[in-house]
Amino acid sequence: MEDKKDEARIQQEESDAILARHLQEEFDKLNEANAMHNVESNNTAQCSESPQKSLSNEVLTVPCPECTFNNNISNPVSGKHYACEQCYTQLLVPNSSSKEQEPPQIIECSVCHVKNIIPSKKVDALLCGACYQQLADPTTAISEDSTKEKRSVQIRCGQCSAINLVQVASNANVIQFECGGCQSINEVSLS
Repeated sequence: MEDKKDEARIQQEESDAILARHLQEEFDKLNEANAMHNVESNNTAQCSESPQKSLSNEVLTVPCPECTFNNNISNPVSGKHYACEQCYTQLLVPNSSSKEQEPPQIIECSVCHVKNIIPSKKVDALLCGACYQQLADPTTAISEDSTKEKRSVQIRCGQCSAINLVQVASNANVIQFECGGCQSINEVSLS
């Protein structure tokens, strides 16, 4: 009886993950379509204006450090504070004289092959957003000494109540990790 419940729960989680991916793809397509529409409307408005204004009209895409949503900012002004359209977190908008921002780094999960964006903040562990497996950074090799000093801890997320498997140093008192389900940053005191 419980095996059927477990199978049903697993199937439900898989279908939820597929639905979430599908909705995110549709949401991204809608945002791209809106951005293209805004660029087209800006281009038609620029044709009637002077050529100097058309050169100064630019659209800057800034990824949010919290929710990784791509925000399109038209005519960014240095010194002005901008907020994410989705989660209202303050965005780090580079000065117009600074170099282009690098695109976010992406790691593909070896288990479910979902592409995960590495957050810009320092975190102790990276978990896949679909299957909650811990992602390993391919550029850093894990030495045997560092694995002896670590322990695995299961921690429940304060936002979505998902259980996360986090590897922490054996002498750590406070850890900070990103939830694999809702991508919120959690801070936990280990006593």
